[in-house]
Amino acid sequence: MVNNLFRAQDSYNAAMEKMASQKKINRPSDDPVGMSRILSLRKSRASVEQYRRNIDGCNSWIKITESKLSSVDDLLVNAQEIAIAQSTATASAETRSISAVAVQQIMDEMLSLANSKYGDRYLFSGTRMDEEPFSSSESAATIGPAVAADGNVFDGT
Repeated sequence: MVNNLFRAQDSYNAAMEKMASQKKINRPSDDPVGMSRILSLRKSRASVEQYRRNIDGCNSWIKITESKLSSVDDLLVNAQEIAIAQSTATASAETRSISAVAVQQIMDEMLSLANSKYGDRYLFSGTRMDEEPFSSSESAATIGPAVAADGNVFDGT
């Protein structure tokens, strides 16, 4: 009779706990198979949330990259317009000198865009995202500055 009383009390306590928590399973011993399923679902949900964060990060990366490439395109159009304007016989040494300064500014801006970052990673450095991909140095000859690519490219192997 005392055992029946204790079992009834345990059943009552278990029912009250389920009602208070509004959960069918409060501890693994309540339903081992159900708890295994819950843990599996939690792991799957965490994976999906991580995938979603990765997708959001990639979308931001793509938008910034697209914006930088669009700016490079605009700069190339400007440089082309300057080159066409200065290729005529009417261009003087003075206008060509002014145009050379403008083209140098365009090149400097393009170098800056080529070394753009998203967070702490360079956009255009291949798999070495922590290394600045392009650098500029003045050439000893009179041909002007040189731009070197320091990044790497995946060769597919």
